[in-house]
Amino acid sequence: MRATPSDPLDEVSAAVEESLRRVLHDDVKPALTAIMDYGGLVPQLCRSAAASAVRSIEALGAECRVSRDPANNAAGRAVSEVVTKTVDRLSAYLSGTPVRYEGSPYVAGRPPEYQEPILTVAQADAVGRALAETLRNTARHAGGARVRIRTGVGAEWAWLRVIDDGRGFCGRPNGFGYRHSVTGAMAAIGGVVRLRSKPGCGTLVDLSWPTAVPSTAARGRPTECERERAHRIALRRHPVRLMLARRIAPWLTAVATGRIDVAHPDAATVARTLLGEVMDEIALPGHVDPMLRAKMAAARDSGTVIALALGLPAGRTANLAVRVLDRVLDGTPPKRVDIRYDDSQAQLMVRVCPPPRSGERFAVHIELGETAYRVAEDVGGMTITVPRAGRPGAQALGTRRTADLLVAS
Repeated sequence: MRATPSDPLDEVSAAVEESLRRVLHDDVKPALTAIMDYGGLVPQLCRSAAASAVRSIEALGAECRVSRDPANNAAGRAVSEVVTKTVDRLSAYLSGTPVRYEGSPYVAGRPPEYQEPILTVAQADAVGRALAETLRNTARHAGGARVRIRTGVGAEWAWLRVIDDGRGFCGRPNGFGYRHSVTGAMAAIGGVVRLRSKPGCGTLVDLSWPTAVPSTAARGRPTECERERAHRIALRRHPVRLMLARRIAPWLTAVATGRIDVAHPDAATVARTLLGEVMDEIALPGHVDPMLRAKMAAARDSGTVIALALGLPAGRTANLAVRVLDRVLDGTPPKRVDIRYDDSQAQLMVRVCPPPRSGERFAVHIELGETAYRVAEDVGGMTITVPRAGRPGAQALGTRRTADLLVAS
């Protein structure tokens, strides 16, 4: 079952998982991809990306650290500083995307605090994360667009706009990075994100947040010091954090300092292996234990494609996905396994191609237990759908019987 915001412990656990997913997706994944794809062509970009990823790993948890000095949570960071540092940090990725910061419009007669947004520590972190992901998306998808960044502040709200003249697109983005690092980051500080885009007309992303800092004091709620301690304990014990500290950070440090030659084919091989693990952890943070990882590695070595959707809900949904995947890989490895989550319908879908044998189906049934699910089979494979996987009450839909999974293929 997904974490409920009313439970302080669940809030801390969700914050830890969110920070780990953010570092994996926003920093580690781009660094490994750059080494894998451009190691022999642009070694400086690879070293810069690796160094940036190492800094993010080392800073894990710093965003939730509360200083004993109350000024730490007070306003004091100019938005121009956040923009400048973010653009400088992404300079390697933005080499082909010119970025111009136009600042805030000057209004005569306004006091200085209304000329440029001044951010708290939490606001600076959230706005910086959202801006960085927006710039990365622009560099990746806008086709060499020019980017302008504008800021402004009013009596109750401040804003930052990223405008590009790229190719534009239809619809709304629904990728993991946009949902977690842009809309999720802004929602954490009470902000909103507005996006406008049209093919051939570029894209505008508007980040807005309240200038007043809401009080977090409430009867029965943990103090900031208690939250900090709980966050540190949960982060220190999390298996993803241990993987980052013991395996990925040392290797990326060696890349950043030049001890590993990124132009050598072995560097690309290691980066590809680590990237596979990182993608698994983004999808299922902390759920892929060593035994399951060994099964997945063996299946992939034999040619099986395992596609995990990014951002599967934590808790019950992630556990169901891992258990089904574990059982599917116990038998003869299939050619392809797709695990995805339909957020609009709150349902988990597992597609196995070709369909598993009768004994393997029975094992999957036993693993699902009393969970309600549906099975659909065609010539190419079998699809297991768990309705309302991310919501309570899924058991009320009725349980499939063993015979449903024992139909001859």
